[in-house]
Amino acid sequence: GGSGTDTLTGGDGLDELRGYAGNDRLEGGAGADTLLGNGGKDRLYGDGGDDRLFGGGRKDWLFGGDDNDLLNGGGGRDVLVGGSGDDVLIGGRRNDRLTGGTGDDEFLFTRRSGHDRIKDFDPSDDTLHLKGIKRAQVDFYDTGKGLVVDWGRGSVLLLKLDHHDFHMSDILFG
Repeated sequence: GGSGTDTLTGGDGLDELRGYAGNDRLEGGAGADTLLGNGGKDRLYGDGGDDRLFGGGRKDWLFGGDDNDLLNGGGGRDVLVGGSGDDVLIGGRRNDRLTGGTGDDEFLFTRRSGHDRIKDFDPSDDTLHLKGIKRAQVDFYDTGKGLVVDWGRGSVLLLKLDHHDFHMSDILFG
């Protein structure tokens, strides 16, 4: 893509699509693709294959689709939807909305992550990965909307869950 609003569509192979500036739409196709949104408010669709989707510094929408995908929102206030595989979702620095979909999903957060929310965290299948965060830095509390896992600078709200639904074994530290 270029500096304008582009639509890029991959084929059945291993494609790498780059949106650059502009509000772009990137569609990976059937192969294991890499989609890079970069500068605009982009929409990235992995479709089939084990895809890698990367947003940019603005608000992006990332949809993994089928298979096992990696979705990394980047610096904007993003919406990430994994799909039907075992996905890894990384919101990034701002306040993001994450949905894993079916499968055993991993939601990865760091000390620099924002205040995110997960729509469909399933303690029997999914994992919170708090990278660079120690157990002693984490607090838990219930709200009317769900369970909050708070590490000071960032947090994640697990919608429709409370402390009775959640166990320390659902968290991977380090």
